[in-house]
Amino acid sequence: MKTKRVGMITMGVSLVLAGALLIYHVFQPNLDILLILKLTPIILVFLGLEILYYSFTYKEEKLKYDFLSMFVCFILIVGSLAMAAVPQVVEYYTHWEQENYRVIIED
Repeated sequence: MKTKRVGMITMGVSLVLAGALLIYHVFQPNLDILLILKLTPIILVFLGLEILYYSFTYKEEKLKYDFLSMFVCFILIVGSLAMAAVPQVVEYYTHWEQENYRVIIED
């Protein structure tokens, strides 16, 4: 029975796009990296589509999930979500600190 590896295409495309966007950012610093990082959960969609495609196309073959590819995709997604959350946390903390500073001054 043949074995098909799933996840390699998604990882390859993700790495190429991430590298291309980072190189583009070097030449165009006004590119909004945070927006790009917020959109990286699309990798999950492509990974799911790849799994569905292989499971319906190669029914007689055994699917083997490429752990390294999925791990790299997971790291990219977690990193992007963390980067997307940082501005929100900084904004919340700054707003909270300003409110507390006003209370101290008014007292």
